[in-house]
Amino acid sequence: MIASRDVDAARAAAEELTRVAAAFVFSMHDVYELSGLMRGGGFHQVDVQARPKTLRLPPPAPFLWQYIRCTPIADAVAAVGDAKRKALERDICERWREFVVGDSMLLEVGMTTAIGLK
Repeated sequence: MIASRDVDAARAAAEELTRVAAAFVFSMHDVYELSGLMRGGGFHQVDVQARPKTLRLPPPAPFLWQYIRCTPIADAVAAVGDAKRKALERDICERWREFVVGDSMLLEVGMTTAIGLK
């Protein structure tokens, strides 16, 4: 049986993961800002485009742990203990079930690319 404190800890860790990802991992998405940065960096003939892209990801549990290991919260999640990590995995995998297609997850994301000449 999962204690409610474990579920609360899992939710808190999931919220922290979302906050970190939004703040750091996917921060360069604004086409106008990126164009300005490129031009400010001395690039010309700058072309910045944002388009949707479908990513095929591993199943939820393996992807969760691959992703967490690449973020600033990896050490904190490793330190919470096995029961809390399992509760986090159950909670996140349940939320991600809607993205599962076959043996993968499909995720539609906005992909921003920038090209410029120096």
